[in-house]
Amino acid sequence: MRSLKFIRSPETLSRIKENLSPERLSSYLDQNGGDLKAAIHLYEHNTNLSAAFYRPLQGLEVVLRNAIQNQLAKGFQRQDWYDDPIFLEILQSHHKNALNKARNALARENKPISPGGIVAELSFGFWTGLLGPKYAVLWNRYLYQSFPNKKLQRKQCHKSLNRIRRFRNRIAHHEPILSRDLEYDHRLIIEIISWIDPIAAQWVNQTSHFQQTFRKTLLQKILGRLCGCR
Repeated sequence: MRSLKFIRSPETLSRIKENLSPERLSSYLDQNGGDLKAAIHLYEHNTNLSAAFYRPLQGLEVVLRNAIQNQLAKGFQRQDWYDDPIFLEILQSHHKNALNKARNALARENKPISPGGIVAELSFGFWTGLLGPKYAVLWNRYLYQSFPNKKLQRKQCHKSLNRIRRFRNRIAHHEPILSRDLEYDHRLIIEIISWIDPIAAQWVNQTSHFQQTFRKTLLQKILGRLCGCR
């Protein structure tokens, strides 16, 4: 069945506003002097750019967690390093809770509670947190080896990953990202992956659609201003 072309009439735009909620659109309206049509255009640009980050963020998260998993398994000499008493003694309570939630999620889905399952279930925040100041002992003994292609201080590594973690969360919660330096964010994602493996970084970069989407978004905004619809 052919879909009908969406007509941006005052009535349809008002319906979109109510469906998105006036609160969610408020920042877009503020940037466009209350012009609803322009605000929704800007919202669409934000959505397109957020979607363009899915591939590079996914690449970073998978490569990072596997790199950390490999070093911890090697260091504790067991694939289920998360059950090692020494590791658990180091682990903070909120990270222990994250492990318990991962086990429970696998159990609810009748999946085996295996190292691969646990690693896949743990969040990006969990892995980034293991690079924080409370886990300097893990960094000094094992985790610095997760980044063999860059001589890094733990603080530098954690700061960079924490920036991307917060950025990822903004996208996941459908928040505005247009005010950020998005080209820098994309470069940083690729750079962090290169610290782990330059081949993986090259692959993620070449399969990312961010640059095309970013250029297209800029062009659409320029043309929109020229035709009066911003």
